[in-house]
Amino acid sequence: MKFPAKSTAEFEIVPAGNHVAICNAVVDLGLQPGSGIYPDPKHQVYLRWELPTERIKYQRDGKEIEGPMSIGRTFTASMSEKANLRKLIESWFGKKFPNDESAANFDCSHLLGRACLLNVTHTEKGQKTYANVANATPIPKGMTAEYPQHNVSLLFSLESPDQLAYDALPEWLRKKIDERLREEKHEKDPGYAVEDDRRAGDADEFGDDIPF
Repeated sequence: MKFPAKSTAEFEIVPAGNHVAICNAVVDLGLQPGSGIYPDPKHQVYLRWELPTERIKYQRDGKEIEGPMSIGRTFTASMSEKANLRKLIESWFGKKFPNDESAANFDCSHLLGRACLLNVTHTEKGQKTYANVANATPIPKGMTAEYPQHNVSLLFSLESPDQLAYDALPEWLRKKIDERLREEKHEKDPGYAVEDDRRAGDADEFGDDIPF
């Protein structure tokens, strides 16, 4: 019995460069195992964007559908000063958090439906090319960004799990959530969010459209 050595399917990846993008998913992945040079488990969150100007055709239920390409990035769920998630949000909004407390109070659900200019880079590993989210910045003045959102916004939080949101996630994200690590004393509680350092408070205290 023999099998082909090459993949029978080719998948288009997002072109490198800057793209208008709309955030359509914020997913709490819980405590995920480490790997490689970072072996310690980390609480992670996944953000996904759709790119309205980059179109792709795909099959669904036997029909050909055209829609925007999508790309996502997994972050350590930390809003410390040096955390990549905090850096990306500050760059996206073009404004730094005034202090750590306001950063900890930021609700990532505010990202859903918000547009940005997303910088995508490519990396080569072996014979494969991967697209990566490098950064997000505000839409430049004069640049068209009034695109309708194609996909329904998805918010999944382990603090208050929503079954409908969970069911709408791609299979690989559901698997990561299902296989997340749990502290022994909490492993019977599926709603327990490990390493959640957010504190109660009003994230909109500055009174503008930027929630920090």
